[in-house]
Amino acid sequence: MIQVSKEKISHGALKNVHSFLLQNEKGTALRLSNFGAAIWDIQAAGRSGKLESVVLGYASLDDYFNDSVYMGATVGRYCNRIKEGKFSIGDNAYELLVNNGPNHLHGGVLGFDKQVWDFEVKTGAVEFSLTSPDGDNGYPGNLEVRVKYTLTETNQVIIDFRAVSDQDTLVSLTNHSYFNLSGNCKASIREHELMIQAGEFTPMDENNIPTGEIRPVAGTPFDFRTFKKIGLDIDSNSEQLLRGAGYDHNFVLDHSESTLTAKVREPISGRTLTIFSTQPGLQFYSGNYLHSGLSNRTGTIVNNRDGFALESQFFPDSPNHPNFPSAVLKADEPYQHKTIFEFGTYTG
Repeated sequence: MIQVSKEKISHGALKNVHSFLLQNEKGTALRLSNFGAAIWDIQAAGRSGKLESVVLGYASLDDYFNDSVYMGATVGRYCNRIKEGKFSIGDNAYELLVNNGPNHLHGGVLGFDKQVWDFEVKTGAVEFSLTSPDGDNGYPGNLEVRVKYTLTETNQVIIDFRAVSDQDTLVSLTNHSYFNLSGNCKASIREHELMIQAGEFTPMDENNIPTGEIRPVAGTPFDFRTFKKIGLDIDSNSEQLLRGAGYDHNFVLDHSESTLTAKVREPISGRTLTIFSTQPGLQFYSGNYLHSGLSNRTGTIVNNRDGFALESQFFPDSPNHPNFPSAVLKADEPYQHKTIFEFGTYTG
């Protein structure tokens, strides 16, 4: 049976902030917070059976409050970038707050990652809820959002995202955890082996905005259709990798047979992470701007490429590219998608 406990924590003017610990009979543990509806920690066993942290995180709420890399948070209303913060729905044009050079990123200024969410503890799960008012960061419509995290006895973390708006609006929610399967961040992510169920990706321009092209991965450093070390091609002289200072690209998922999205394995610890998603895209970010001096909860100092994110999503800048899947949420229609992080081991 999944055990759930709750602890109240505080930071200055922030009130009603809690952390939640879910643990299954195998010892796998999931720590959450209603600040940012975030994953603060996941403890998973390696090949030896030892439980260690497999996500990056901070030691204190103060660090999360001052965070600039969306550590473990729910991001929205729209994850990833929108060019110059501008888009249209029908005849209505909108302009969002920009917070990433000329672009709007991850919901803008004081997005969902910096909000204190309401919460409800359920059997083996915690559900967070938030109201984003009409005009929040420039988005139209009053949006009601729910994010439910469930831990299972089979070492799955299931994230259910739901939303509804009273006006047509944009919605693309994701979780922004940084994974490192070595355990307690003992090694960088370069030796992690990654497979992404995608035969195409969306190249980006010099401002990290998709050009609109959908390009095959074959013959490029973006071919992860079979397991490949993250570090194998990351320093190659590819224009796309130079623009992102590494991988920071959207992959076009192949959902023709299943919702399998990606799989990662770490050779030394033997840990695996398998991701399932119902979204059309997956952003692979290789932690290119995790700056030196950032302190992990385990006491280690985090550097660039000490963690990677795999974010299920609609494509970046989708509303400005008619050939991309639409991220428009119609008034009173439900938004819903599910992401599953499944942890295991292998005997490689």
